[in-house]
Amino acid sequence: MAAGKTMGRDTSAGAASDACARAREICARYADAGFARAEPAILQPAELFIGLSGEDIRRRVYTVSDPTGVELCLRPDFTIPVARAYLDEAAPAEARYCYAGPAFRFRRSAAGAAGYGEFQQAGIEIFGARDSEQAEAEVLRLALETVIAQGLNRFELRLGDPGLFADLLTALDLPETMKRRLRRHFWRRDLAEDLARSVSARSGNGSREALAQALAGLDKAAAANLIEEVLALAGIVPVGGRSAEEIALRFMECSGEAAPAASDRAVGIVKRYLEIAGSPRGAMAQLAALASDEGLDLGQRIGALDHRFATIEALLGELGADVELSFQTEFGRRLEYYTGLVFEIRDPARPETGQLAGGGRYDQLLADLGAGAPIPAVGCAIYVDRLPVTGAEA
Repeated sequence: MAAGKTMGRDTSAGAASDACARAREICARYADAGFARAEPAILQPAELFIGLSGEDIRRRVYTVSDPTGVELCLRPDFTIPVARAYLDEAAPAEARYCYAGPAFRFRRSAAGAAGYGEFQQAGIEIFGARDSEQAEAEVLRLALETVIAQGLNRFELRLGDPGLFADLLTALDLPETMKRRLRRHFWRRDLAEDLARSVSARSGNGSREALAQALAGLDKAAAANLIEEVLALAGIVPVGGRSAEEIALRFMECSGEAAPAASDRAVGIVKRYLEIAGSPRGAMAQLAALASDEGLDLGQRIGALDHRFATIEALLGELGADVELSFQTEFGRRLEYYTGLVFEIRDPARPETGQLAGGGRYDQLLADLGAGAPIPAVGCAIYVDRLPVTGAEA
């Protein structure tokens, strides 16, 4: 076996040291720009990530139970730990943080092989900004400047907005349980087909459907209490970080899936919406046509996005990079806590590498963590291991 290799994994100390050094260098630049250094613990409460980040994270976190039975995980990213630190420190209403260090998430290679899940991240978060649009533009600018400084002058910048999809669902005649399910599964590529199946499908499991229908008439607390009693009677301990409330919520969603309440029109609108893609201006024209054809009130969101696109186009002009800019309605970064404009930066010369940087707006997350009310928040992460290797480092 060649030196520096273990079962196909590059374990050279030089490569690891280089990634750490690059992450620290990026973080130092953010600190010079006025961001305070955050150093959250590597071990984090698993239920927070699983409950707030979504099903995609559930399948990829590394979990462990402490001697008291509390389930913990190695941090899969920094956003939630930094947000918790902001709340714990009783920081000023507006606060800016930067970070650098390892994150842990199960990965597979392009060939499908299981991957080792430690990787280096650097990034920034801005909480409570008085001008949320300005904060959003600053985060995007720093992300773009970072990848350019690391040797990438030609790249793809992909935009999306989960909040736009939420507005669409609000305008449609769908059961609330189905709307909640669709929001939670927004990142799934087969979302439209899943909606179509949920209209007509039956579970085929009478006891499961009966329990779902029974829970549908209860509030979350009462449903969670019932699930806890059922699990206790059966001697079952929930696994995978699911709480009784999450299990109850899933059964309540099943009751919505079983009822054929969504119309063919609603399914058709969602399918047409998810097919919208292209230049930001072109995508907004397609969206305006859909809203006009179906009588949907999306004008305010379209206008806000047009304004943001103008800011982004001006920024790209200032930076002078060769950028392929696109907007896709189906794009949401596979994390449930995003509520507004999101972005990813990719290298077209290395499509198999995945995103080099990504981020966006998540105004509800701090309230979900206990803030008591929504707080404007936006941030981004740099995937340091994926950045191009410069000539001096090769």
